[in-house]
Amino acid sequence: QSPDDIRHAGRQVVAFSEEMYDKVEELRSFLWNRMYRHYTVMRVRLKVERIVSELFNAFMERYQLLPEHWQRRVEEAGGMAGDTARARIVCDYIAGMTDRYAIREHERLFDLYWDK
Repeated sequence: QSPDDIRHAGRQVVAFSEEMYDKVEELRSFLWNRMYRHYTVMRVRLKVERIVSELFNAFMERYQLLPEHWQRRVEEAGGMAGDTARARIVCDYIAGMTDRYAIREHERLFDLYWDK
């Protein structure tokens, strides 16, 4: 009768029919095998994991590479002494990046021939 009744029901209240559930599972299996785990997608994921990891490590080791506003946040949180706070700030900075910006930032930091 109310949203609270649903929250406290202790069991699932709404579900697919058996026939629809089977179709949904078939679709999930198809997507998992043909799209999410397709070799071209996996190659992109490898690159993304590397970019994010390398950016994180660089900013953790040298937070002075961050824009000034973010550097101040790290310093206010304890600078190099505040590992947990610094990691949270670095994560927030990276999480706010678009894909394109993260790739460019990675190139700026790690590409020896980047001159822009």
